[in-house]
Parts: sequence; structure tokens; C-alpha cells
Amino acid sequence: MNCSFKIAVHSVKIFPKGATATETKMQTSKIILWPLAFLLLGIVFVGAKEPELRQLNVEGKRRVYHLGEVLRNRYRDFLGSSRDDHRESLFAISSDVARTKMSLQLILVGLYPPSADSKWHEQLEWQPIPTYYNEFSKDTFFNSDRCQMFIDELTRVRSLPDVQKKLGKFDTYLEELRKTVGKKSKLNLNDILLLHNNLDIEKRMNLTMLPWMNDVLADERLIEMRRLYYEINSYTDLLKRLLSGFMLRKINEDMFEASTNANFTRKVTLYGGHDKNIIALLQSLKIYDGHFPDFTSALIFELWFHDKGYYVKIFYYLGIPEEMKEFTIPGCANPCSLDEYLKLTKAAEVRDNELNCKIYSTTYFSETD
Repeated sequence: MNCSFKIAVHSVKIFPKGATATETKMQTSKIILWPLAFLLLGIVFVGAKEPELRQLNVEGKRRVYHLGEVLRNRYRDFLGSSRDDHRESLFAISSDVARTKMSLQLILVGLYPPSADSKWHEQLEWQPIPTYYNEFSKDTFFNSDRCQMFIDELTRVRSLPDVQKKLGKFDTYLEELRKTVGKKSKLNLNDILLLHNNLDIEKRMNLTMLPWMNDVLADERLIEMRRLYYEINSYTDLLKRLLSGFMLRKINEDMFEASTNANFTRKVTLYGGHDKNIIALLQSLKIYDGHFPDFTSALIFELWFHDKGYYVKIFYYLGIPEEMKEFTIPGCANPCSLDEYLKLTKAAEVRDNELNCKIYSTTYFSETD
């Protein structure tokens, strides 16, 4: 995805009380750019038959809007009083899925409330802000796991003896589970992902569940297999690059340009994606701990300037609970210098000959029966 935008430098203080000496010193720094990969995950039933279950419910809309407010409060000084102050400083793009498009709009409502001068309706605290998306069949940015290069490599990986051994440990469980859920053909890892995701969401939304659903959800083997799904999908360097390398390369290119081009004036990049995108980025950064991102999780990259140098800080908004935690990048000091960060993550970026990985699938997930 070739996009060129501009980024501005503004002073900001974002550290809480009780900050360390390094953090206190960094408060005099300038924050340059913070690309944000946000996730709307749980307010959806992926694969549900009823169309309304695939979209945002009222609570989901509130939660996503609140994420915008959280970001607004965190970066208020950096962003200014209104989006009108920075018309060229924002770029927001989502995957080609209705719920991520809606989520991006809701986040922007919370992030950029209209100022008194820009308010155009007495009872409407909203201002129109453009957002973008690429057609699913052309979108390797969010859905590179549907491109042929990834599918071919994943097929090869799944046939490896050590991977077959990992999968074979669950043969008996999968057959028991197949009979329980009533599937005619063998269950695969994609089925496990959908099943755990759907049941977990139903339970947390207090929907009526059949007894077998509670039993299946309580079985640790289901969670183990979902973790195995993510492990196998990132089993080789090529799979890792294809899963997150498009987004990571774009984030890194933007941060590098912000550090070298005085005319680069964009401040904010919002990526509206999915749990798989956040997990893939965490895997590439070598900080994934096996958890499943919650509703409205957000992975935040910040670029700082301090004492003639540029630094990268990475934060993770958990969504539930509403907590922000900072990551330490393995192999790098905290804060991590931009030069060192770029060296450490270069191998995880998608390569030039992989940029044109063609998507032949028309669905977000592989078809199951």
C-alpha cells in the first residue's frame, strides 16, 4: 500500500504521576508520530448466520467510542483542540469489513469532537472525517493470510513432521468435539478458532448457551488448540512476514520519514483491523505471550524526539480491563532508539518480492462445512 502523508512535530506530556526518572526526562521530548493498530474484536460473531450478529451492538459502539476518548485524553496536547487544526495530520484506514469501518468512525468521534467553531449542529457532537479501505480482494495489508503465497507456505508447514506431531496430540479430542458440535467432516484449526471465538463471545454477552457449549468452552484443550493455530500460522519467517510485515513495514517507513523529512506533517495513523493483526504484530516484535486480544484492544507505536535522537515506545491498551501497559522491545533499551528499533525489526518487514502477494479468496476465513 503506497500512501504518502505528512507529519508534524508538537510537544506533548503524557506520562502519569510516579513516572521513572527516564520517563520524567522524556516529558520534555517531542512526540512525532503514533501509528495505531486498533482492534474491534469481540462485538461480533464471526461466521454467524444472522447478519445483525456480525455487526456492532449498542454496548460495542459505546466501547469503541470510549477508546477514541481514551486516546483523546492521552494525546490531547499533541492533537490540539480540534481536528480542524490538523486537517492533513490524520490518516485512517480499515479492513473491508463493515464492523471495522464503523469502529474507525466511532473512534474518530471520540478522538476528534467538534470544537465550538467547527460544530455545525446543536445536538450532534460529531464532525465528518474521511476514512479509507481497500477492497478485500486487493487488501494484503489486513488480510495477507488470504494471499496465495501465505496459503502455499502454510500448507507446506502443516505437512512438516514436527507440526503433524503437534496436531496429532489432539486427534482424539477433535473427533470427540466433531461429534459434539455435529460437524460431518473432520475439524480443522480454522474451525477451532471460529468455535472458541464464537462461544467465548456468546458467554461474555450473556446470551443463552446450550449445556454442551459451556462444557466445550471450559475445556482447556480448546484454548490450547487456538494458541496452536496462531503458532502454526507464524511458524516460519515467511509466514511471519506475510502476516504482519505489510503493516510493520509501513509503520517503520513512516517513522523513518518523520525523523528525516521536516515537511512530513502527519501526526496520527489509525489502522482498523482484527485480533489476528495485533497478534501477528506482537509475534513479529517477539512480545506475544499467548493471550487473545480483547474487545477494542489497541497496539500503539509512538515516535519521540529527545536530546538530538529519535526513540520508539510501544503501548498496549487492553480494552478489558481499560488499562494501558508499556512493552519493552526485546534486545533494546527503553526507550528504544529509532535506529536500533529499525535494525531489530527489519527482518520482520515484508520484502519487495512479497509485496504483490495475490489474494484469491473472497472470504475473511476459509470456508468450512
